Amino acid sequence: MSRDLLRRVRCGAAALLLALGLGLGAGAALAEPPRLEPPLKCQFGRNCWLAKYMDNDPAKGRTRDYGCGRIADDGHKGTDFAIRDQRDVETGGGVVVVAAAAGTVAGVRDGMADANTRVTGMGPVKDRECGNGVVIDHGDGWQTQYCHMAQGSVSAEKGQKIMAGEPIGRVGLSGATEYPHMHFEVRKDKTPVDPFLGVRAEPGACGAGPRSLWTKEALAAMPYRPIVLYLLGFADRKPTLITAREGVFRTPTFPSNAEVMYMWAVFHGLEEGDTITFKVTPPDGKTFEKKAAMDKATLQYLSFLAAPRPGARWPSGRYVLEVSAARSGRAGDSVVARQEIDVP
Repeated sequence: MSRDLLRRVRCGAAALLLALGLGLGAGAALAEPPRLEPPLKCQFGRNCWLAKYMDNDPAKGRTRDYGCGRIADDGHKGTDFAIRDQRDVETGGGVVVVAAAAGTVAGVRDGMADANTRVTGMGPVKDRECGNGVVIDHGDGWQTQYCHMAQGSVSAEKGQKIMAGEPIGRVGLSGATEYPHMHFEVRKDKTPVDPFLGVRAEPGACGAGPRSLWTKEALAAMPYRPIVLYLLGFADRKPTLITAREGVFRTPTFPSNAEVMYMWAVFHGLEEGDTITFKVTPPDGKTFEKKAAMDKATLQYLSFLAAPRPGARWPSGRYVLEVSAARSGRAGDSVVARQEIDVP
């Protein structure tokens, strides 16, 4: 082979390698991280909510979510996607979990019961805290994990090639969990990565940056909320976090002979000084309002307003509850939700 021909062959090979994203003598180029779609088939803010984020503060005893708020447990390694309550799990009408990106199913577990560990204790789930779950491998050391799915709902199989958006189960209450949700975790070479920040995020930056693993559409569907309010309603007995999350108060009517009407709401991410407002409008249209300020920060908090029965029975008609929470000095940091019930 002539020197000129040999030179042209080498140049052509180099051009081909560059086109493939490879460099002569430099090894393979770094693969792009997976681009993630929402891992639930739901409407955020209507039948699913982001209830807890990954903790990005390395200091023990302190927390910082990607929005520089405190909607995270100390050392929390993933993102929690909550649904309304346990009734949606038990009736089978809950929210579907889907693969956030294409890959190969690397692990599956099913068969664990849906149970609140605040009631049952941690013993039965030791070393199985994820509950019913799926791990998907996306190549180059990237994995996503989906935990706490409903018993008997996991449809993925180990070794299965799966596409983004393909169903793999339903949100449940299995493993180490106190409320119905799906814990979503992203790992690179076994190290947790906050999908809102992505790799090599700037320390202390607030908000999803240019390296976020979520697609633009996913970020638009899941805006950051510094205060989360997704559970509220009426109860004929004093509510607790447990009973509220079990869904025992989900009914279209309120008993007319109940001695007390409790109006309640569950919040995530409240800070000291936040103001909670309950506004109640009975059938006669005379609105009653009550406000209270938080005296300390609390990640999960149930607040309620109790009203005694005004006579022999509650007046028939529709009662409207509007609950809001606002952060002092920050007009955008507020949330409001509304619930109605009828007294026959």
